[in-house]
Amino acid sequence: MARSILFLSGWEMPTTTDGGTWDSATGQILHDTLTKRTGTGSAVFFPGAGQTGYWEKRISLDNNYWQARVAIYISTAHNEASPQKLIHLYNAAAGATPAMSIRIAKGSSNNVLSLWDDAASTQLGSNSGSLATDTWHLIELLASCDAVGTSYGYLNGVQFASGVGPNLTLNYIRLGFSTAMTADCAIYVDDFRLDRESSEPFTVPIGGAIVKLVPN
Repeated sequence: MARSILFLSGWEMPTTTDGGTWDSATGQILHDTLTKRTGTGSAVFFPGAGQTGYWEKRISLDNNYWQARVAIYISTAHNEASPQKLIHLYNAAAGATPAMSIRIAKGSSNNVLSLWDDAASTQLGSNSGSLATDTWHLIELLASCDAVGTSYGYLNGVQFASGVGPNLTLNYIRLGFSTAMTADCAIYVDDFRLDRESSEPFTVPIGGAIVKLVPN
């Protein structure tokens, strides 16, 4: 399996779009130099009730697997009961043709992740285990760009969900909450990475999103 890096963003540049690495940054977003995983900076999206905060990037992928990874640090507990899209993919104009996403929701105790076929508004597989507070976690979305391919969600290198999603001809990727929130939530992001795979993987992907959740 060959892997190539398509897109990296560590928010080292003192702008919300990481010096133009992202096409746009919308809503409640700031560059930050205090709370960071690596390097000199990160970014934070902090939508309150009725607000959004997300980044957008146009990408074109066909007939391969690809892997999205991002490090996020949650400094204010995420209290949305319904799953909110955290990493979301679109086949055409962002917001117009939803394809797949990893979502985060407040579970019975801590936050949990889920993998979704957004075209069919259907969850694939089961929820992840709880994301413990004050702990770094790895989150990965490995998606197929084949018509009959299987996509996967990983937490800490362990698959928590899989399923056949829509035919993915990825054109846009969003990171963050583009749906208005009903409660406050501050999430720091760092070290975003998008890889392209030449064939279906046979091993658990390496690396991933890192999340730290801190209770109120």
